[in-house]
Amino acid sequence: LKKVKIKVHNWQSVVNDSGSLAWVNVSYTQYKEDHKGKRDSIFLYNEVRVKNGKIEEWNEYLRNFPRP
Repeated sequence: LKKVKIKVHNWQSVVNDSGSLAWVNVSYTQYKEDHKGKRDSIFLYNEVRVKNGKIEEWNEYLRNFPRP
């Protein structure tokens, strides 16, 4: 890849009362361009569960934008 750009649209962190468990949600668009100049983009949404300071679960969802 020649270039990769990320644009974050939204992020949210939710922590339980004791502070030992947290969910972090991030949605973003990743733009990329290869060495031949071909461009593409993809929308991603990540959900991460953090327990006691360690990543316990990682979920990633994606949506490809349709070609014009």
